[in-house]
Amino acid sequence: QVGDDTMWRAPGITGVEGAGNANDIFFGWIDASGYLGVTAGNGAAAKSNFIVNDNIWRHITITRNHLTGSVQFFVNGVLNGSGTSEAGAKTLPFSKLGIIGDTGGTPEELDASLEEVRIYASVQNSAQIKADYKFMLDTYLSYSATESK
Repeated sequence: QVGDDTMWRAPGITGVEGAGNANDIFFGWIDASGYLGVTAGNGAAAKSNFIVNDNIWRHITITRNHLTGSVQFFVNGVLNGSGTSEAGAKTLPFSKLGIIGDTGGTPEELDASLEEVRIYASVQNSAQIKADYKFMLDTYLSYSATESK
């Protein structure tokens, strides 16, 4: 899917455009070049350093620390880029996945396959993200021969 360099016109994973205010969030929006972005309020976008519209499956984790605006992008459990969005909690409610809501217009739906989406109330650290990825692949546990006394 082709995205858009204007986040409220771009397809994305979730979020909401608050027309006329800065209480919005755009989480996982796709820009015109295929990069993922996170934008809070009217601040700068933090963008991934990898494209997602190339038909390759990836396990992607995006974190955003609302206190600092720090955004991190993980691919297959490994940190793969970071940036900074506007700091501060954004409280405009939204309730959909696969679309960024728009209080003043027409939102763009995400044309993608999302296998699973998890939203946490806190920022996960790199060890937790790597473990989530390994559990998803069933590679976290190792098996060996049966032990005997």
